[in-house]
Amino acid sequence: MTPGDKLLLAVSLSQAVDQLARAGVARRYPDASPRERFLRIATIRLGRDLALQVYPEIADLQAP
Repeated sequence: MTPGDKLLLAVSLSQAVDQLARAGVARRYPDASPRERFLRIATIRLGRDLALQVYPEIADLQAP
């Protein structure tokens, strides 16, 4: 496998994980606004502590 093939595989897997996270948030919070979904994804990606530092409004979200 060439380095380029490995890079394409890594990008593809990263995109798949992103799609799964988005689908999971959409399924758990079907009535959430796009901003709320974004914030919930940020919490998944960054962890709650860092996400709160970057997006303080996360504190206003109801816990899952």
